[in-house]
Amino acid sequence: MKSASGIRLSMRVWDAPLRLFHGASTLLAALLALSWVEGWPDIHRWTAETLLLLLLFRLGWGFAGSETSRFSAFLVAPLSGVEKRDAKRHATTRLTASSPGQATRPDFGHGAAGGWLILVILLALSGACLTGLCASPSDPFFRLLPPEETANAAFAHSVALIVLGALFALHLLLLLIAGRISGESPLRQFISGKKRLPAATRTPKLAGPGMAALVLLCALLLTLLLLRQFGG
Repeated sequence: MKSASGIRLSMRVWDAPLRLFHGASTLLAALLALSWVEGWPDIHRWTAETLLLLLLFRLGWGFAGSETSRFSAFLVAPLSGVEKRDAKRHATTRLTASSPGQATRPDFGHGAAGGWLILVILLALSGACLTGLCASPSDPFFRLLPPEETANAAFAHSVALIVLGALFALHLLLLLIAGRISGESPLRQFISGKKRLPAATRTPKLAGPGMAALVLLCALLLTLLLLRQFGG
């Protein structure tokens, strides 16, 4: 007889706004690099401005979004020796069960290293976006730079794009390795937002579309304010 702990069910763990952010930001980052290489200034600027909107949304969603989308869910300090032993014994749990009799939730999100990699990617994406908005005199944030730094803006943007591409490749490689180890397709999880987990797993709290719309509206207003204020 198979124990209840061995039963695995498909459970939604990633919300739609987060998955849409990942998909859109990946495509826009690729377009940002392509338009820079091909010399399409108008497309490049539009892409950077759209990325700014998405990054501001992700910042807000990291605090007001679903449980698994919040920075506090995956940005954890390196484990101490005692915590490492406890993690091995208890399958590395981070969120406790909602009732005393319910099992703790396995760590189905990012691990400590993966969480910090996501933060580094977000910082690199922010760097590529912001340097892309001040790399030439026609860019909205160009006039914020000191005169002696304007010559370095385009170089910094090129470096940011290279670093971003390397981080994306590393993230993809780690996803493929994790998928091979777990036997589950990361692409399928990305599209559906679901993952197969033990039946006793506590369902994570997912934010509703109303909260997503509010965060997006705030991000849009802030983006327009910044571009209007500094766009000249």
